[in-house]
Amino acid sequence: MKGFNCPDPTKMKSYEVELSALATSQGKVIGELETPDFQFNLLKDLITPKLFMESVFQLEEYPALTVKMVQAYKSENLEELTKLLQDPAWMTKEQKEKLLIGRNLNWSNLIPPMINEESCFIAVGAGHLAGDQGLITLLREKGFKVGAVK
Repeated sequence: MKGFNCPDPTKMKSYEVELSALATSQGKVIGELETPDFQFNLLKDLITPKLFMESVFQLEEYPALTVKMVQAYKSENLEELTKLLQDPAWMTKEQKEKLLIGRNLNWSNLIPPMINEESCFIAVGAGHLAGDQGLITLLREKGFKVGAVK
C-alpha cells in the first residue's frame, strides 16, 4: 500500500474491485481460476521471514517502482512491465516459477474450455501476460487470438 503513494489507503481503488463491482451491477457471474485459499497458501509458502525483512528494507524504493509499473501498464508496454516485475531485486527465481509460470501454465489449460463454452471476460494480473510463458503466448500457441481490450 505504501508503494502507491496514496495519502488515504481507504480511498485507494483497484482494477479487481472495480471490475467485480461492474460485473455484479450487471448481473454477471463471477468465476475464478483459483481459490483464495490456494493464493493464500502460495504466498504463505513463498514469503519467508528473510524475504519479508528484505522487502521491509526496500520500502523506500517501492513508490518509484510503482510509478514505473503503472506507466508501463497504461502504455501497454508489457515487456517493460515484465522486466520491472521480474527484476531479481523484487522477485526470486522460485517466486517467478510458482507465482507466474506455474499458474500461467495451469490457467492456459483452464481458460480454453471456459471461453469455448460462452463469452467471457478474464482478468489477471499484468505480470501474467507477457513473455514466453505468459498467458498471451500460451493461449496464442493454443490457437486463440489475444489482444488488448480498447
